[in-house]
Amino acid sequence: GQAVGVPNVDRANLGLDQNISDVDRSIDNDVTGDGQVKLFSNEQEQALRDAGFDNSTEELDYLAREAGVTQDELDGMVELLETVGDNSSNSTTSSLNDNESSIYLRGFGLAEVPLSYGRALSDHFAVGGNLKLMRGRVYINEVRVFDEDSDKFMEDATDQYKETTTFGVDLGFMARYKRFKLGIMGRNLNAPEFEAPTVNGTEFDDVTVDPQARAGLSWQPFNSLTLETDIDLTENETEFKGYHTRYFSAGVEWSIFKILNLRAGMYTNLAEDDIGEVYTAGVGLNILGANLEVAGAMSRDTQEYEGDEYPKEARVTAQLGLKF
Repeated sequence: GQAVGVPNVDRANLGLDQNISDVDRSIDNDVTGDGQVKLFSNEQEQALRDAGFDNSTEELDYLAREAGVTQDELDGMVELLETVGDNSSNSTTSSLNDNESSIYLRGFGLAEVPLSYGRALSDHFAVGGNLKLMRGRVYINEVRVFDEDSDKFMEDATDQYKETTTFGVDLGFMARYKRFKLGIMGRNLNAPEFEAPTVNGTEFDDVTVDPQARAGLSWQPFNSLTLETDIDLTENETEFKGYHTRYFSAGVEWSIFKILNLRAGMYTNLAEDDIGEVYTAGVGLNILGANLEVAGAMSRDTQEYEGDEYPKEARVTAQLGLKF
């Protein structure tokens, strides 16, 4: 499952219900800056003064620097402040109270039930595949930013969705020589597609699960121990626009009497550098043709949220398989 917020900004109704000169004096009185303009260009500084921020330009520059506003973001910030200045008065008709800015929360959840088949072509080559029943939901929920109940958007975030049932195809090849195995797998080769709902007359793009390819190499120094590494051969899209994944992973498995498998490893996303290494651990249990797998993952890097530190990435997975 994935979710992302897509902004829909109302840039017209940004006025304050007071004269901009009062806002300007309030910023000048309440903010203690350093008396310098280092971020705004001469043109941007003059544009702010013309918009009514004549006394507080230095303070706004200081606040922007403290907030880490970049040069790429500066033009948009100045344009926004100009709009606020131009639309603010005691009798404004373009008030924030009338602002219709919203966020479209877009999510995608997918469940798969695979039917798998594998066959050895010789002592050194094998082929296998999955035919998967896939049931996916595309969620769309519009949240008005300035609504009093906007903080409760998660309560009905899952109410608006469209569900699609389709199928997917995976195909894999394996070569083995002595204690080495090389595998290549293609997932979702038929590019299954899931329809998105239309919300308030706005149509959203359907979700296509693009084909992916992955290769792996394993080595068994002795029968109960396996060392392996895997890498994505494709750079894969996500629901986050412009954010891609291409995972490299490495791990070790210790098999105890072919019944209990203990695993540990790590993976990292080669396409992005925002998370870093993620460490993994898992256990597998094989009894009478039933195979139960449970695993977890946690990143080394953390992120602060409301004063507490959390891993930037964490996962828990479980899988049950039956051999017949």
